[in-house]
Amino acid sequence: MFASFLLLTLPLSLPFDDPPTLDQLEKDIVDMVATGRIADRKQAEPLAEAFARRFAVIHDSDLVDGLAEDKEKIVAWFDEHPAFRTKLFNAFEEKDDVKAAMAFFRTLWKKHADKLVKYEDLAIATIVVWDQPGHVHDFRSHVHYTKSEKPEGQVGGVENFEYIIAQDAAYGNKGSALPWEFLVFVVDHTTPLAERQWARKYVAAAKDKKSWHQDVPYDHDMLASVDGRGAEPHLKGKQYTLANIRENGGICMVQADFAARVGKSVLMPAVYCTGDSAHRGGHAWWMFIRIDAAAAKGPIKCSLVSDGRIEGFRRDQFYTGTVKDPQTGVDMLDRDMERRLAVTGRDVLAKRHADNCMRAYALAADKLEYTFKDRVAFVDKVLKLQPYNEAAWVELAELAKRSEKDPKQRAAILTRLNTMAKTFAAYPDFLWKLFPDLATVVEKPKERVKLYQQVIASLMASARPDLTCAAALAFAEELAKQDQFAEASKTLQDAVRKFPTEGRYVPKVMSQLEEIGGKYKGGKVEVARLYVELLPAMFAYYKSADDEYCKKMTDQATKYLDANNLSDYSARIHSLAASANTKRKKK
Repeated sequence: MFASFLLLTLPLSLPFDDPPTLDQLEKDIVDMVATGRIADRKQAEPLAEAFARRFAVIHDSDLVDGLAEDKEKIVAWFDEHPAFRTKLFNAFEEKDDVKAAMAFFRTLWKKHADKLVKYEDLAIATIVVWDQPGHVHDFRSHVHYTKSEKPEGQVGGVENFEYIIAQDAAYGNKGSALPWEFLVFVVDHTTPLAERQWARKYVAAAKDKKSWHQDVPYDHDMLASVDGRGAEPHLKGKQYTLANIRENGGICMVQADFAARVGKSVLMPAVYCTGDSAHRGGHAWWMFIRIDAAAAKGPIKCSLVSDGRIEGFRRDQFYTGTVKDPQTGVDMLDRDMERRLAVTGRDVLAKRHADNCMRAYALAADKLEYTFKDRVAFVDKVLKLQPYNEAAWVELAELAKRSEKDPKQRAAILTRLNTMAKTFAAYPDFLWKLFPDLATVVEKPKERVKLYQQVIASLMASARPDLTCAAALAFAEELAKQDQFAEASKTLQDAVRKFPTEGRYVPKVMSQLEEIGGKYKGGKVEVARLYVELLPAMFAYYKSADDEYCKKMTDQATKYLDANNLSDYSARIHSLAASANTKRKKK
C-alpha cells in the first residue's frame, strides 16, 4: 500500500515517511501569494504544480483506488511526464468524479500510453467528460419522441479518443492543436462509428449547403404527434441514425441533434442548444465553434456560429440559449460558453494562470489579513494578466457590496466599473449580470443616472433588446426611488418604442409603466397613447392581431385602459385590431 499518492507522484524535499498535510501545501500557496508576484507569468508553472500537489492530497484515496493494480506503473509514467499530470489535476472541477476519472485514465493509458503526450489536451478533455458519461450529449428523448429505435454500436470515451486521433490529420489537426476546454465539445457524444463515416461523406458533399439544420426535412406529422394530434413521426419504427434522420426528417430538436453530431463527427466543437421564444414555446438549434486559425502554440481565432436559431420562429428572437457543459453537466448560457472559449483562445496559458491566481486568492486573502485595498490590488493584477477573468470580476462585484460605507472604497470600485462596459462590449450578458452589484457603489443620483445611461447605450449597441429592456426596467426602478417618475416613464417608453416586438420584456415594461404612470401628472394618458402607438406596430410585425402575443398585449391594454376610465383609447385599439385582421384576410 502507498503511504500517499502525493509522495509517489510529486517529488518533494520531505522524507517519505512524513507526507505533507493539506495545511502545509496550502501554506505553500499562501506564501506564493504573499510575495506579491503570483500574477507574473513566470509563476504560472510553480502555481499550477502547487495546486496539483494540493489536489493529490485532497483526492489521495480516489487517485489510488481509481488506478487500482496499475498504480505503480502509472506513477512511474507520471514521473516521466509531470506536465501532463499537472495539467490534468488542474483541469478537474469540484463536480468531477475523480475516482471514476482515474479509472478511465487507467483504461486509456493501458491502450494508448504512447499517444497521451502528443494528444494530452484531447486525453484530458476525454477524461473530464467521460468520468461521468451522463454528461455527454444524449439523444434518448429524441428516440422517444420520434418513436424510433436506438441504433446499436454507441461508443464511449476511449472510442472517441481513438476516432479523433484517426481523423485528426484530415480535419486540420484540431485534436492535437486545440486546448482541452474546446475539445470537451467534440468528445461528448456516443454516435456509432459507422454513422460518423456517413457524416464525413455528408459533410464532404454538403459544402455548399448554408444550413445542416435545415437540410433535415421538417416533419409536421411529428409535431402533431408531440402535440397529441394523432399523426405519427416519419421516423417511427426506423433506426434513429443520421442517415435516416436526413431522409425522414424531424422537428427542430431532431434537426439540431443531427447537425450537432455531424459537426462533432468532423472534429468540430459543437453543441445542442435550446431556448424559449417570447410566447411560442421551445426551440432547438445547434451551434459550433468556427476555428479560423489554430496552432499548438499561440492564439486561436474562433467564433461561435448558430444554425437554425430562428428557423420556424422568424417573428421571435432567441438572443440566448442553453447548452450543457459536458464536464460538469450543468446548463449554461450559450453566450457564456462563447465568452469562455474566446478568452481561452486568446491566451490559454494566461487564462489558466489567472484562474489559478483567483483560486490562490480564495485561500490566501483571509489568512494574509488582506484589507479592502489589498484585495482590489490583487484583483487588478489578475485583470492585467487576463482582463476578462470571470472570477476576478465576480470578486469585484462582491467587494462593491462590502464598500457601502467607505467613500475611498467606493471610489476604487467605481474606477474599475467605468472600464467594464468597454471591456465586455462583446459580452453583454456578463456585463449586465455583474453591473447591478457593481453599481451599488455609486451614491450620487446624477452619477447613477449617467452610469445606467452608459450601460444601456452599450447594451443597445450590442443589438440585444432583451438586455436593454432588462436594464431599462432596473434603471426606471432607480429613478422611481428618487421620485423621478416622469423620467422613469420616459426610459421605459423609449425601450418600448425601440423594441415593440420584444415579447419577453414588453409586457413587463408596460406593466411597470402602468404603475409609474399613475404617479405623475399626465402619466396615464401617456401610457394610453403608447398602447395605441405600440399595438398597430405589433399587428403589422406579426401580420395578425390574433397572434398570441398580440392578443396578450391587447388584453393587457384593455384591462388597464378600462380600469382608468380611458375607454376611448381602448375602443381605438380594438378598431385597429379589427382593421389589421381585415387587411390580413384580404391578402
